[in-house]
Amino acid sequence: MYEQWQHVLAQAPLFQNIPVKEVIELLECLWPRLEMYRKDEFAFLTGDPVEAMGLVLSGRLAVIKENALGQQLMLTVLEPGDMLGEVVVFAGVERFPSSVRTLEESVVVYLSMEQVLGMCAKGCLSHRMLMENMLKILAQKALLLNRKVEYLSIKTIRGKICALLFEHSRKAGRLAFVLPMSRSEMANFLNIPRPSISRELGLLRDEGVLQFDRAHFQILDLGKLKQYLS
Repeated sequence: MYEQWQHVLAQAPLFQNIPVKEVIELLECLWPRLEMYRKDEFAFLTGDPVEAMGLVLSGRLAVIKENALGQQLMLTVLEPGDMLGEVVVFAGVERFPSSVRTLEESVVVYLSMEQVLGMCAKGCLSHRMLMENMLKILAQKALLLNRKVEYLSIKTIRGKICALLFEHSRKAGRLAFVLPMSRSEMANFLNIPRPSISRELGLLRDEGVLQFDRAHFQILDLGKLKQYLS
């Protein structure tokens, strides 16, 4: 059943150091819930009861939060291999504090906390590694929250944009990379007006700091870009 997503399962942090064949056997043993979503469909809304955490198998989803004025702010974009709702599930929160909407057709497999922490019926040896990986993911999410606070602490629009580009370049391990979000998604994530994003990117290109074509970016002057990070 899960063979069509084995390339995602092999790279997902949740199944790190577990052979993909064993991952498929583990999933078939645990009987998780598989959900398929259309584009612009909500996986869940703010206030929905918390039942399980999800692993994205295909597509992209946005985690969205509404402020007091009713404006939607994009907190992050989830891609294949990423998890959603795991922090909420393990924190014992009864209802989701944010919404998750698909940016394209997506498939998500859902696991309950009991399925992750409990032993499966066959006593699979890979289940222990699954639990260790889950703890590692939770710790990494705490670090991600710290990075989000760092974005908010940057005072200038240019600084926030450069910080985002620098982080994705470092994650890719090279100066040329693909940014996995549109300009609108980028604006929502950084809480910056979209026209300001386009204007600053154009200025950075004109100044020779970077070049880009839609989602494809290349940093031309890393030293100068780093000067805008503070």
